[in-house]
Amino acid sequence: MTDGRDHATLAEHRRDEPLRRRAPQASADRDQLQPILTVAATAMDAARVALTLVDAGLVWDLACSRGRPAPLRPPAGSLVDRVVTSGEPATAVLEVDPAKDTADEDDREDGEVPRPARWCGVPVGTPDGAVVGALTAVWPDTAPPSEARWRVLADVRGHLEHVLELRAEVAEYGRFVELAPDAALVLDAEGDVELTNPALCAVLGYDQPDDLVGRPFVALVAPEDRARVTSALARVLFARRRTVRLDVGLLAADGGVVHCSVSAGHLQGPRRRLRLAVHDLTDRLRDEEQRAQLSEQLARAQRLDAVGQVAGGLAHDLNNLLVVMTSNLALADESLDDLAGEAPGGTVEALRQDLAELRIAVSRANDLTGKLVQFARDDSGERFTAEVGEVVEAVRGLVSGSLDRGVRLEIDVPANLPPVAADPLQLERALLNLIINARDAVGDEGTITVSAAVVASAGDGVGEASSAAQPSRDDPAYTRIDVLDDGVGMDETTRARAFEPLWSSKRPDQGTGLGLPTVASFADKVDGSVSIDTVPGEGTRVALHVPVAGRPLDGGPLDGGRLDEVPVGVDVPVGGARVVLIEPGERTRRVIGRMLRPSGYRVRAFGTAGEALAALREDGAELLICEVSLPDTDGGTVVAAAREAVPELSVVLLASVDGAPTLDGVPLLVKPFSHHRLLRTVREVLAEA
Repeated sequence: MTDGRDHATLAEHRRDEPLRRRAPQASADRDQLQPILTVAATAMDAARVALTLVDAGLVWDLACSRGRPAPLRPPAGSLVDRVVTSGEPATAVLEVDPAKDTADEDDREDGEVPRPARWCGVPVGTPDGAVVGALTAVWPDTAPPSEARWRVLADVRGHLEHVLELRAEVAEYGRFVELAPDAALVLDAEGDVELTNPALCAVLGYDQPDDLVGRPFVALVAPEDRARVTSALARVLFARRRTVRLDVGLLAADGGVVHCSVSAGHLQGPRRRLRLAVHDLTDRLRDEEQRAQLSEQLARAQRLDAVGQVAGGLAHDLNNLLVVMTSNLALADESLDDLAGEAPGGTVEALRQDLAELRIAVSRANDLTGKLVQFARDDSGERFTAEVGEVVEAVRGLVSGSLDRGVRLEIDVPANLPPVAADPLQLERALLNLIINARDAVGDEGTITVSAAVVASAGDGVGEASSAAQPSRDDPAYTRIDVLDDGVGMDETTRARAFEPLWSSKRPDQGTGLGLPTVASFADKVDGSVSIDTVPGEGTRVALHVPVAGRPLDGGPLDGGRLDEVPVGVDVPVGGARVVLIEPGERTRRVIGRMLRPSGYRVRAFGTAGEALAALREDGAELLICEVSLPDTDGGTVVAAAREAVPELSVVLLASVDGAPTLDGVPLLVKPFSHHRLLRTVREVLAEA
């Protein structure tokens, strides 16, 4: 069982924290309390009044009416000790014998309190009831104090408790402001900084808050914002406007400008003071700038996507027209064969030459349509080969008109380079992007050199690499295509981020900035690599490594996207095969029918899937020729419904885009295709049935 002393010790420990909240912060705090005690001593006709706070081992002498400090420890059994321990008012007589109390010796030395004398004390507590000290008074007589003196002592005690609580709250507020993560400051009526915290010093680059205290706040504002800030703060201070918020520039310690948001409002109290909260906008402005850049890049990408969709639609329509032209050219050749024996000499040959020129024009139109298709769709899984020399010459023809007179384009490509495993149109676009980037780097005058050589690996012949892709095949041979310029070069940041899809060092009016990411995407697709070697102010070398075609290609489209004439042979199986043709284009539908009917095929042509499926269910057929993209459905759905109606039905699909969706075991003819290509495909499909 614990005794009373243990309980007292526990009470002392419990009041440590609230006691320290009320502990003296400076000598000025004591000076503010001493007048209160002096008035109390006069009102009670007391020789001395003292306020003492006590913890487990230390006396906090806050104030005394005569300025006399208390001892370091409350003597055991002393009046202060009894009041703090019991929490009740107490009184005692100060004896003449000095041996009874160490406090008596001090009193005798200074002679302030005559002996004998009467001591009285009341407990001083916190709002939650914890006793943290005592308010004591001493009279030069030993008579018990009157009821009036006890009431005055209790009233003074209540007033002091209130003052101490206010002091503790002010100290807590000061610590809160000091530790707050946001910058804050207080201005007096003159606009000078009265209080601030370390967070503002961190924003502006000062060492400590004292470096700012006493300075006019307007002096910390950027010159261009001072008039606006002065007017706004005056409205809050004198017109009693509740709050105001401003985005201003504040001068940092190094002279720079920090963009901040400042909120100003009143502080409660008789003095006119302003409290300001300051928030650094640097991160927000940077995020907004990056967000605006990303939004603009996204908008440009969306515009490119829209253009790609339009290009895909144009390519589809152009391919249908090319089918009509190609087929009619083939029919015209057959008609000339029939007229060869009847027409005057030389007439047929002249017509053949005219048709040959027309066929060349159609072939070039087919190439242009292929470029539109490649722009609209970049996900073809077909495999191609490309002659590097031919692609480079094609790119030279494209860019020669866009180079300034002071810019020289030099080509150093050997004639005996092996073909590379890449789509020539995609390789052409990659080289075009590299040369355009080099043109922008050299400006009005400079040299751009395009060279090529066969190397053993994708890292040969370059400096520090920043590859967008790493080859996965086992040590193949590569053709390295270098685009070298003597322009401005790249700094380390630009070089490190050059392949990022949504990053560009160009201004919005200088293009999309997607050139190098496009090249990196191409390199990744062909299992190659791209790397940059650059020196600021001296130039840049971009090395594109493309694998050499190591074996004949297989698995490509039936016609390879070309208009080559393929001999059909004389054993075309006619047998009166019934063909159902579904083609939404009227002219294309009519021309394909003209291609098939002379060979004995019985063709029924339809523009929609519904009509064709109804005819199949009613009359049947041996072959279905169907366009992949239909206005009312898709080719795969039509084939499934047709084979449900006619299980042994053979199928050929038509498409205007290379790499269009197809079905397993179903051949795909990519428009435009020749007369002979169509006949051969139909013959092979029917022969396998």
